[in-house]
Amino acid sequence: MCDAGVVDCAISDIDGCSDFDEKILPMFPLLVSTGFVMCLMAVGIGANDASNSWGTSIGAGAISMKRGLLIGGIFEWLGATLLGTGVSDKLQQGVSRFNDPNCVACGYCNSQVYNMSAGMFGALTAAGLFMTLATIYSLPVSTTHVIVGGVVGAVWYLVGAECMNWELDALGGILVSWILSPVLAGMFSILIFETTNSFVINSNSPSKRALIAFPIVIFLSIFAIVALILIKKDFFNSITTWLISCSIGLFCGICAIVWGVPYILHEMEENKLKTIVVNYDDNDDNDTTTILSIIHNDTNENKSEPIIRDGPSHDQAITLEIFKFLLVFTAVLESFAHGSNDTANAAAAFSYTFNLYKNGRNSCNVVDYNRDIGESLILSLAGICVAIGCVQFGHRVVETIGGGRLAELSFHRAWCIEFSSAITVLFASLINVPVSTTHCQVGALIAIGLWIRCPVDWKLVAQISLIWVLTLPFAIFTSAGITALTIFMIS
Repeated sequence: MCDAGVVDCAISDIDGCSDFDEKILPMFPLLVSTGFVMCLMAVGIGANDASNSWGTSIGAGAISMKRGLLIGGIFEWLGATLLGTGVSDKLQQGVSRFNDPNCVACGYCNSQVYNMSAGMFGALTAAGLFMTLATIYSLPVSTTHVIVGGVVGAVWYLVGAECMNWELDALGGILVSWILSPVLAGMFSILIFETTNSFVINSNSPSKRALIAFPIVIFLSIFAIVALILIKKDFFNSITTWLISCSIGLFCGICAIVWGVPYILHEMEENKLKTIVVNYDDNDDNDTTTILSIIHNDTNENKSEPIIRDGPSHDQAITLEIFKFLLVFTAVLESFAHGSNDTANAAAAFSYTFNLYKNGRNSCNVVDYNRDIGESLILSLAGICVAIGCVQFGHRVVETIGGGRLAELSFHRAWCIEFSSAITVLFASLINVPVSTTHCQVGALIAIGLWIRCPVDWKLVAQISLIWVLTLPFAIFTSAGITALTIFMIS
């Protein structure tokens, strides 16, 4: 007789086991349907979340919209394909007590694993709809929060609210991160901004100090991103993680000294620096906008000297050009890290259904199933969809982040925002508190705008805050409704 806590005989034939006592849903239609909405969700990730990394770079004029989104899409796909494994089983188990015999009961005769596949379809559909609406209105949202909310809705409908996981590394952490993410990122962005502004931009020799800082920042950026990826993947123990991160960062820093610095010096000498920096005067208290144009004048006899009009010194202009290199470099790293982690927000739910279709109820006993070739292909497909969303639809959120409504951007300010966002995510990972990269980006952007006394569009801030608050309720109730309708229709 099947009761709660009785093992499924198909999984283990120990004494006292019982035959499976729940309906087995038709898996192939669910697999195809879930695959379709996974692609929809992945396109939404690219159009909204993945575009955050390039909003400041494009808004500051460091790179064109088309080129930035194309590079972002490529590195999102690379991150998903090369390092996107090892995370898909954490989605459902991080939200609910998956192996509890009174909840999802994975491995028991009263298991809800088949119904959960309908729940994953509902979660992905709700998340995809929400991401589509947010992108249409050009509002940046957290894809992690919306897919977790979708899974919460499915679990709530199937097994009840008492089976939710409210620990800090699951649902509790999401609620904390609403405040923690923007506040931490804002504090880090101001600290980094003031440090670099004092010791580099406004120093006696800004370009010289910027060239000295260039390989150091490369080292720190690579170190932070590699450490973040390894920590989130749980690939190695803490000592090994730090050693690998430090080694890779040190190698890249040396490469920056050997090749990067000479390249920048060559660009200076050949007079190829052409840029427009909007609102550069970071110490101006009058909310004025200064436009610097470094142009090549064919009538100038000394072709190695660019003409500076309406802006700071030549030395400071060269310094900003160095920050342009750093800004684009950091955005590339963030795209790769984002692809390696957040692509699984779409792929994880589909991987659950795929694994159940392939292994049946015995999938509860499959060890490391999320590292096989099937999972890798799923993540690669999701990465392609993320890239498509980034390239085709990413301009909407980019215009919100980098359009100047939250803060006017220079290369220096934009780099401070990007770097502080990466540092915040790394710091939060160390203390096991999940934060949203979207919330970090927006928080850092607003903090910089307030710090330098730029006019901030508070109506836009209110709209963004409102949609953040609505993320979980929308995802929970929509997912629960779709899950109920799906089970009704196919059973």
